[in-house]
Parts: sequence; structure tokens; C-alpha cells
Amino acid sequence: MKKYEIVYEKIKADILNGYLHKDEKIPSIRQSCNLFHMSQTTIEKAYDKLVLDGYIKSLPQIGYIVKFTREQIRLHREIEKVQNEEKEDVYTYDFRIKSVSKDSFEMDTWKRYLKEVMNNKESMSMYGMAQGEPELRQVLSRYAYKNRGILSHPDQMLVGSNYQSLLFILCGMMDKNLIVGMEEDAPLQTKRVFEAYGFKIIFLSRFNFMEDLKNNSIDILYITPACFGNHKEPISSRIADELLVYSASQNILIVEDDYNGELTYRSSSRQALHSLSIDDNVIYLGSFSRLLIPSFRISYMILNEKYTNIYKAQEAMYGPTASKIEQLAFVRYIQNGYLDKHLRKLKKEYKEKSEYMEYLLKKYTKIPFYLNEAYMSYFNEDLCVKDLKLKCEEKNIGITYSNKGIEIGFANISMKDMEQGIVQLIEIIEGVQ
Repeated sequence: MKKYEIVYEKIKADILNGYLHKDEKIPSIRQSCNLFHMSQTTIEKAYDKLVLDGYIKSLPQIGYIVKFTREQIRLHREIEKVQNEEKEDVYTYDFRIKSVSKDSFEMDTWKRYLKEVMNNKESMSMYGMAQGEPELRQVLSRYAYKNRGILSHPDQMLVGSNYQSLLFILCGMMDKNLIVGMEEDAPLQTKRVFEAYGFKIIFLSRFNFMEDLKNNSIDILYITPACFGNHKEPISSRIADELLVYSASQNILIVEDDYNGELTYRSSSRQALHSLSIDDNVIYLGSFSRLLIPSFRISYMILNEKYTNIYKAQEAMYGPTASKIEQLAFVRYIQNGYLDKHLRKLKKEYKEKSEYMEYLLKKYTKIPFYLNEAYMSYFNEDLCVKDLKLKCEEKNIGITYSNKGIEIGFANISMKDMEQGIVQLIEIIEGVQ
């Protein structure tokens, strides 16, 4: 670890562990030189990084004070927990549904744009904006309208490193003791965010969603319309219309997680719920982790008028969570047409792979399965998941497990490896039933 990093990590830890509180003055650069027995240049570099990352700020005639609030510390801790639980596994046959295509992304183009941004000294000498870079919010506003039918102003948009960090910010603006409704197999990370704020969670049936919704009193509805219901299919127009009318009449705020919303390759394109909203009661979450590469950490949230105003009033409390370098490179990537090109390429690739996987499953087994835009699902509550996991690990096969069975994806496996992987997987499934 470099010398300045030692100072940075020590002061950062003191802030996160509560030894230094908001608005409390920290030692001056001269004092820290004596405390750490390091040069002024080293201390200045550490303090500059602490300012850049939003932990402290500099005030004229006063010095450096702590900027981080208790709310931000809690946000940091929860995000850290989620990230630490994510396990990086490599499989010979990777059928996990959260995997993405490795070969379709224009990596050389992306590297070129990153280099261009980093060579712009004027841009790199300025701090990033908490709400997200204005240029990116503008192009994302146009992108959301073109691809998801969402008409929004860049001022309504927040850019973050992932949807969890954006959801934390949203929850921080809300009243406490609210009741959240979500499908019973909603993502673990989402549940954790709401639980961290003390919200009560009511799980709604995948089979009788609207009936269950109407039988419970909730304030917020979290929903993923592209992977909805028992078979994780796109939400039907009938249910979408009924949902929007009912939520408006009951003053329910809808948080729409548009996971996989753009990736339609075996059905017609669908508008987002936000674009169909009749009462400005939908907040939209969009991400590019399924479109580009998992290491690319940019998501965005489109607020309604109420929460846009609340955010503007509290903006000084927040710091940027997404890399300014990546944001500005992404602006160029979108403006020059590479995102649209990549999306077209990905749709073609995924269509071919999904059709081939469907063919292989029908060829090698009579096991019932359901085809979604993003993956295949096999539901069997009697399946011995423990034995299945053990056997799959022995064969180095990666799949996704749910409380109703298994889900297999095709994004990160080549056409030439798919047949052998399916054959081995079917043998394991049929052997543990």
C-alpha cells in the first residue's frame, strides 16, 4: 500500500466507524504530517482523494471537516455487505442467468473512449457530480425515451454505480415505517435495502398477484415487469393497465426495476410501466449490467416530480457513486451509436442461443421448462437442490437455483459447448429427482 493510501484508509475508517462525525474538523495537513510522519505532498494527496470520494470537504479559513452523514455511512455498509457476498466463480459450462455474453462487447472501442476521457486534464481536474454527469443524464434521457418510451427531463435522473445504491438513496428520501410489497422471489439485494431502512415487506403471490395486492395495504410496490409472475414472463398489457389504475387510486408508489427490459428478441418490444403511468406514481430503475459487461457499473433512476424536488433539497447530503471517467466515456459510446449497435448484435446472438437451447432441451429430455426472454426455467418443488448443487459442482456446471426449481441462461456459453453442457446437466437433474 502506498503511503498516501495509509492516511486515506485511516481517516476513512475513522469516519465509517464513527470516531469522526459530520461537520467535525479533522487534523490539518501540517498536523497530519507530524501524526503520520509523512511529507506534506503525501498528506495532500490523501486529503484530495478523501475530498474526491466525498468523505471530507474543505472550508476556507476553517480547514477540512467530515462530510459523510450517518445515512451515507449506513448506505456504504450495506453496499459493502452485498458486494462482499458476490462470489466470482468460473465454470466449464456456465448456465447462470446473471452471466452475460463476453464476446459481443466492443472492448477496444470502450478502451479508446476511456483513454480520451483520461487525457482530458480539464475534465479530470474537477469532481464528479452526485446526481451524475449532466452529459450522461441528457443522453440517457434520450435513450430511455427511444428504447423504453419514457419521457423524462435530465433533472429527474440520478446516475449510480448499481441499482442498490440508487435504491438506498431513494429510501433515504422516504418517510420511515412504510410497507413494501414485492413478489416472493424478489432479489435478495432489494429485500436488504428495504429492510435496512426498517420498512415492512409483504410478499405477494406470483400466481394471484393482483388479488394479493388488493388484499394488502402497502405504500410501495417493487416490481420487475420484464420477469413477472409464475413463469417470469413479461407482464401482460391487461395486468399492467390494471396495476397502474389500481396503484393510482390507492396512492401506491411503484418502483419499476426494468431488469432485462430492452432485451426482447423473441417477442415484440414493450413499453416500460413508467411510460404508461397515469398519475406520476412510477419511479424507474434501469441498468446496463445485462447489456454490456458486469464490471461496467452504471445504473440510472428516473424520479417523479415529488422525489425530484426532495432530492434537489437534499442534494448536498450525497456524493457520486459512479465513476466520472466511466460516465463520460459512456456518453461517447452512446452518442456514436455503439450502444444501439451492441444491442442489435446482442439480440441476434441471444435469439440464436435461446432457440438452440430450446431445441437441445426438447431433444434430450421430457422435463417441462418455460422459455423467457432472458433464460429457461424449470420448476419442480420436489427437486433436491442440495444434491443438485453438489453434482453440478463436481461437473463444474454453473446454474441458478430458486425456491421453485432451477433457471439456466445461455448468454455466457458458446454454441459449440452448449450441447455437451446440456447433456451433462440433464443427466444430473434426472439422477437427483
